[in-house]
Amino acid sequence: MALLLCALLVLAAAAGCGKKTNRLSPVDFRTQANRVCAKYQAKLKALPAPNTLAEVDGYVSKALPLFTGEIGEIRALTPPSNFQTQVDRMLSRAEDTVAAARKLRAAAHKGDEAAARQALKDGQAASSDADKAARSLGLTACAN
Repeated sequence: MALLLCALLVLAAAAGCGKKTNRLSPVDFRTQANRVCAKYQAKLKALPAPNTLAEVDGYVSKALPLFTGEIGEIRALTPPSNFQTQVDRMLSRAEDTVAAARKLRAAAHKGDEAAARQALKDGQAASSDADKAARSLGLTACAN
């Protein structure tokens, strides 16, 4: 009987391990996510904007860690279940923006203006979609 009780206790403890299920309230999620976005947006705005294609490579190299840091910190939050689909959409399109930024950096490094324009267009479309999702969630600091 004691062995069975121990086995049940181990199973009960193991069942509690794994993915975090304590979701934030809507207010707490918005507050925390807006704080994260405001922090990273301030850092991005502090970067000097590139004026030439040659300067884009360096700019994107400095901006990418900020983009990925922001995405990572938002992803670490546990939104209310009714927010999850829009949060996933926002983060997916934010990751698409990062992918476009990497393509932009590569194009700038090669001096390929056509590829840089296409990457910029793709990044702007992804960013616009991410901003729409952020606004729908009340994440005003995350929508530019």
